[in-house]
Amino acid sequence: MTTPVQFWQWWTGGLSAPLPPLFRKPLGNNKSTVWAAPDADGFRFISRTGAGWKTIAVAVDGSGISKRARKRLNSNRVILQVPRDQAIVRSFTLPRGADAGHDVQSRLEEVSPLPADQQYFDSVSDGGDKMTLAIARKSWVDGKIGDLGKLGIGVDQATVEQLEGTRINLLPGRVKDGVKVDIPGLVLLFAGALVCGLGYHLTTQQQLETLSAIETRQQELQGRLRSGQPVRDQIDLLQEKASGMAARLSARPWPLSVLADVTRATPDHTWVRNWILDGSTLTLLGETTDTADLISGLEASPLLSEVQYQSAITRDPVNNRERYRISAVVLPR
Repeated sequence: MTTPVQFWQWWTGGLSAPLPPLFRKPLGNNKSTVWAAPDADGFRFISRTGAGWKTIAVAVDGSGISKRARKRLNSNRVILQVPRDQAIVRSFTLPRGADAGHDVQSRLEEVSPLPADQQYFDSVSDGGDKMTLAIARKSWVDGKIGDLGKLGIGVDQATVEQLEGTRINLLPGRVKDGVKVDIPGLVLLFAGALVCGLGYHLTTQQQLETLSAIETRQQELQGRLRSGQPVRDQIDLLQEKASGMAARLSARPWPLSVLADVTRATPDHTWVRNWILDGSTLTLLGETTDTADLISGLEASPLLSEVQYQSAITRDPVNNRERYRISAVVLPR
């Protein structure tokens, strides 16, 4: 059922807005989805058929695919499938009353070993308080998109393997919805121009009235400020408190600067699965192929001191990597 709000958003959103459910079937072209799955030899292009997968085309050793297969792929929505070993995926529960955007950003700073300009990430909610956060290295994703571009295949979206059923999209600004407006939709759009114009006029008039009320209120407050010394005294007191708080905060290590320094000091063969910054104490947990090299890199950091093991080194029987738990003291800036 299409609500009046959905109808209005469609008119004002232009051609980029998703069609309302009422018009989606007669006016839209629903693209089917093809996943580009990287492997050691190139790419496999697959689509879901029921509970299984069907291979549409294969590109081996960077070689091209047939013109017919490329045309078929470009007529569908192509999603790059990032392997799980090239991504970080975390699921968590939002605290009651928490701000979703702020909490996701905090989780991102906590679990990601990558600087902000070197990662793609996205989060999705299950409709309740459960959130899933996915992170991938920007250089890896951009490299695969470039490889697909050499094959003449454009990428509409990127998601993580085993998260195909969610709306995770690691490519900011790319379209998540495969529905587009057809010619009959344009005719209907022009027919609603009169309704849009009326709505715009009413909205503009309301904004003018609101602006006038704000200006009147502002003049009243300015008069009170000019005649009220106690108000100015309160402002001076608040400014002093803010300056003191800023001085105290400057002596504490900032999580993003610590994360950036640890990333630079960490060797390429090391994975940081979790890091905890408690005051000035930093704890790192993860896997590496050379723990001694990791310790040397951290000790060379000008921001860290007292780097030491917190527990015995164990070896993962599956990937033969060393599991570590290391602590360090973050020096004041």
